[in-house]
Amino acid sequence: MSPTKNNAYVEAKVHGFDIKVLSDDYPKISPLMYSVDMFVPLINFHQAEYWMPNANRGSTVIHISWCKLTTGGTLRIWMWIQIIAGWMLSSLLIVGLSGLIKK
Repeated sequence: MSPTKNNAYVEAKVHGFDIKVLSDDYPKISPLMYSVDMFVPLINFHQAEYWMPNANRGSTVIHISWCKLTTGGTLRIWMWIQIIAGWMLSSLLIVGLSGLIKK
């Protein structure tokens, strides 16, 4: 997971070296709330605004000559599946509760 905002990192001096570290003011990621934020379209926990799966990072899962899938890419695919499933199930719930579909 990678931060999406430019102000996520601040300069810090560690063992005499200048490095960028995640700011203490930047919102921390909650995996459960991130998943709910992706799955339920009407709820916004602001996790998706600050974090995104980085498809270019992580260890390699599949490497074929034309395709390289990393663990970050797998997380991004899972995110898309959650978004699609969330919209579909939410739509079905609304249709079911409103009584638009009858026998």
